[in-house]
Amino acid sequence: MIRVVAGLLVFENSVLVAKRKSTDPGLTHLWEFPGGKVELGETDQRALQREIREELGVKIGTCFPVHTHRFKNQQDQFIELHLYGTFIQDPRFECLDHEEVRWVAFQKIDQVEFLESNKVFVGPVQEWLKSQGFPLDPLKI
Repeated sequence: MIRVVAGLLVFENSVLVAKRKSTDPGLTHLWEFPGGKVELGETDQRALQREIREELGVKIGTCFPVHTHRFKNQQDQFIELHLYGTFIQDPRFECLDHEEVRWVAFQKIDQVEFLESNKVFVGPVQEWLKSQGFPLDPLKI
């Protein structure tokens, strides 16, 4: 099984999503939470810190588990995808590994056209944000 981590980067009332490059066959123009594979000897947190730095040029701190999803990818490999939430202080990033990266308001997260492997995170993301005290009602934001 391949262990993968993804980051739910939270800034104020938004989360960061990234669009896959058009060179990724079958995955073009779909969005995901940024991250990547955990390398041998890495903890999930170290792997996520490395991946976010490599993909976005952003340093992140402590990561909190949000949800885990297991599935088979297009190459018939078993993937265990762990989503971790983290709060950042500076919304600036570099688009180093994606076609596009953007901030999405909490109340619009369910409107993002996610990869199948990331769609399952929408409900848990909303629940986790609520548990952290963030209002998801558009009238309160």
